Amino acid sequence: MEKIIIKKDELNKIKKEYKKGSSLTTLSEKYPYSRDVIGFRLREIGLNLDHTKQIFVPKKGLFEKIKTEKEAYYLGLLFADGYNNTDRYVIELTLIDEEVVKGFMYFIYGKKTTKKYIVRRGGYNKNGKPIYSVRICDKKISLRLKKLGMVKAKSKILMFPKKIHKKYLKHFIRGYFDGDGSIWITKDKSKYNYKAFGFRILGTEDICSNIGKYFCNNLHIPFSIRNNRTIKEMKICGNRQILNCLNHIYKGSKVKMKRKYRVYLKMKEIQKTKRQYIKRGD
Repeated sequence: MEKIIIKKDELNKIKKEYKKGSSLTTLSEKYPYSRDVIGFRLREIGLNLDHTKQIFVPKKGLFEKIKTEKEAYYLGLLFADGYNNTDRYVIELTLIDEEVVKGFMYFIYGKKTTKKYIVRRGGYNKNGKPIYSVRICDKKISLRLKKLGMVKAKSKILMFPKKIHKKYLKHFIRGYFDGDGSIWITKDKSKYNYKAFGFRILGTEDICSNIGKYFCNNLHIPFSIRNNRTIKEMKICGNRQILNCLNHIYKGSKVKMKRKYRVYLKMKEIQKTKRQYIKRGD
């Protein structure tokens, strides 16, 4: 999850305006940060905020038991790019993909939520792309997510969930992949311009090994795990094997990240037309 930083002098200005009576919503409209991000940073510097009223109420029974594709998908997404503060019962999701964040909020609150509140820009990442951050304050959801394995400060201790029916595992994996996975297409510099596919997932050793075992057991596809700085990386090699994995997790899917799905469709087109070997200049 991207950490959104507000510069000290700017944060001090926001603090003064809040103390003078400006609401978080008003401040979020004036500054390039979401209402939730401003509130979070003000709490970090010791300001006591009053949030006794909720604009929207989450749907009942969410994550009580993983019983739908969407629950499995968004659980995977939260495992990858979410944060669950089990002390304050706050769940936060931060991504550069606005449509995914919007879909998550619709899933939590229903389609009656307005865009003004469901998605607010929260600064920019290191590549200059806008970040969208949303926060849910709900004790039941926070504790249910904790029970499923989404604990506080999870980056090095996160475990693969055991309470998901096998028919929903591919949806969980697709959600996790959309958060902490990547696919790409590279070109060989030889005269044939061979196009190679890439596929990897980052996470703890338990997460990476269980996702790798899932593909190995269900699709007979080998995988490797190696260190990637302070975490692990699960990698699958070979165009055909990568495409088989993607075909599996996308088959019949109703919810997914458009950005990665477009890369997958391009891979399918390359494989279909057999354009891996294209002479330079064609």
